[in-house]
Amino acid sequence: MRTMMLLLFLASCPSFLCSQSNSTANLDTLTKHSFNESIGSENCVASFDKEQGILIYHQVDQVAQYKGKPTEFLSYLYTTIDYPEGSDQYRLALELYLDNEGNIMDARVVDKDEDDYTKLEINTISTLKQMPKWNPGRCENIPVHTLYPLSLHFTPSK
Repeated sequence: MRTMMLLLFLASCPSFLCSQSNSTANLDTLTKHSFNESIGSENCVASFDKEQGILIYHQVDQVAQYKGKPTEFLSYLYTTIDYPEGSDQYRLALELYLDNEGNIMDARVVDKDEDDYTKLEINTISTLKQMPKWNPGRCENIPVHTLYPLSLHFTPSK
């Protein structure tokens, strides 16, 4: 297995990186899943996901966070994602779905059918689904199901 350098770019701005005012994500540009209703308060916006039968918040007061430092999150990904030999794919746009207890419910590649996932995407999704529990997103200090956009950039070493 080749070694790689992994960079993490977040489509939404988690609290450990940004101020609360910048911690929103526009769901319409992130996903085309079966959302049909938008429900919101002053600071929180959710949509009903018909596929899962639950409200998923995509704008919250407190963004879900990996338990630990950002460098520990990167280290976890770096040591567990198996970058396939000969892969020419370097960027992944992903969505994590976290429940109100901080468990990863699902992970998906944005705008791509599961049948079309590459080996790298399959490896990455598998790794993300096995992640330890996160601190859940919160709306009005209540833990809620959240969508967490995530962009990964891989740079294989030569």
